[in-house]
Amino acid sequence: PIYLNEWDVDPAERAGRYATLLLGMATCGISWTLHFAETWVLFTRQIRTVLGSYNTLIAVVLATALSYLPGVDMGTLERVDIVAPWDWRPTADRPWITNPTQGISAKGIFGAIIPGFMFFLLFIIDHNVSSILSQVPKYNLQKPPAYHWDFLVLGITFLPCALLGLPPGNGLIPQA
Repeated sequence: PIYLNEWDVDPAERAGRYATLLLGMATCGISWTLHFAETWVLFTRQIRTVLGSYNTLIAVVLATALSYLPGVDMGTLERVDIVAPWDWRPTADRPWITNPTQGISAKGIFGAIIPGFMFFLLFIIDHNVSSILSQVPKYNLQKPPAYHWDFLVLGITFLPCALLGLPPGNGLIPQA
């Protein structure tokens, strides 16, 4: 953060703070500008669509590239170093297969029933609204052979996600 009443801060550290602020503002400005690219008259429609759809990605890549320019990073910008092992082992201090109930009491398990029921309702409502919208007669769509299998696939993926410590899948499979 930039504090205006800190007069004893090292000038290099203050420059790093301002560089971070300007890079953040540049990211926001580029993303916001590209958000409206589809309304531009410049470029072809396909290019404008790509710029509008991937505005955040383009903004982050450009701001990251700007941060490596000489004079912007004077050794004071904090960078995140990602260490990924090449021997296929978890980076956390745990095995691949986890116990999803480890450290959770019976009270916590029963307390999870309420959000679990809310997820259940979310899936039901999401599926039904998408089904109703996709079956409007003006679209002239027909049900595929595996029409209701998306619930089965979501249900099957919940257990492996829980055992691997991953967040569960959400949303519909495109066949709905």
